[in-house]
Amino acid sequence: MPDQNNPTDANLNPPQVTPPGEPG
Repeated sequence: MPDQNNPTDANLNPPQVTPPGEPG
């Protein structure tokens, strides 16, 4: 599992979050 506390890893693997109101 990627280190969520690692800013570099977080930048390479951004969280897949769908903002409310987005199509899909």
